[in-house]
Amino acid sequence: MKRITLADLYLLIVAMIWGANVAVVKSALEELGPLPFNSLRFLIATVLSWLLLAATGNLSLPRRQDIPRLLVLGLTGHMLYQVLFISGINLTSAGNTALLLATIPIWVTALAALLAPRFPPSRPGWGSASQ
Repeated sequence: MKRITLADLYLLIVAMIWGANVAVVKSALEELGPLPFNSLRFLIATVLSWLLLAATGNLSLPRRQDIPRLLVLGLTGHMLYQVLFISGINLTSAGNTALLLATIPIWVTALAALLAPRFPPSRPGWGSASQ
């Protein structure tokens, strides 16, 4: 039988946080509107990220030529997703939201098959999603 490692415990904690996220957000939206709530989340996440990076000595600025791409990724991958996520939770139940989130792998696979027919690669393995 495999020993439980610290990494296993961290993964369990992350899964528990993700699992509780929808219920916590739905509860918080009873007190704050979707946009103020999301703004507060972004502010807290930004401050904590900068503090963590500074504490570990990994704080560095991106290269100048990377900034436009990072802005596009940040606006679409984080801001747009979060605004739609929070607005969606506000309009439906926590259970419906959790059910929809559980189907994300199905949607990603279907969209990848339509938009990138070579995905998944013929030789799946570690890192095959990045090929």
